[in-house]
Amino acid sequence: MVRAMRAPLALCVALAAGCAGQTDHATHSQELADDWVKAASNTNITAMSVKFHTDLTFSLIADDGTPYKGTFEVVDPIVLMTPTIPPNTLWCIPRAGFSGPNLDVVTFATFDPTICGTTKSGPGTMSPLEGDYDVATP
Repeated sequence: MVRAMRAPLALCVALAAGCAGQTDHATHSQELADDWVKAASNTNITAMSVKFHTDLTFSLIADDGTPYKGTFEVVDPIVLMTPTIPPNTLWCIPRAGFSGPNLDVVTFATFDPTICGTTKSGPGTMSPLEGDYDVATP
């Protein structure tokens, strides 16, 4: 269902940019709702996987195997994540961009304190997500 929600986004991108090099970013929280696994090409020391749920919660497995849960919100173009542990933490991702023929790759932008220092929810810190993540295959 969520992948179907990205289909209109893919069509808009294809019409605007042609079929080659499709890319766009998440503007609504539901666009991220899916299971994402770290791409083999992603050499950053970042989370192994993340699942964004349609109820705006997330489940994340860090690179050391530590599980995290919390809530998330996309405030175009910023992704804000509030894990339950550590408390009072706000992870900030400046942008989550989609690419690939079916928009089945999401690239989490590198932390930028200039962008993340003044979010609507307060100053954000670096998240454990960075680089390319592929949509998980069932």
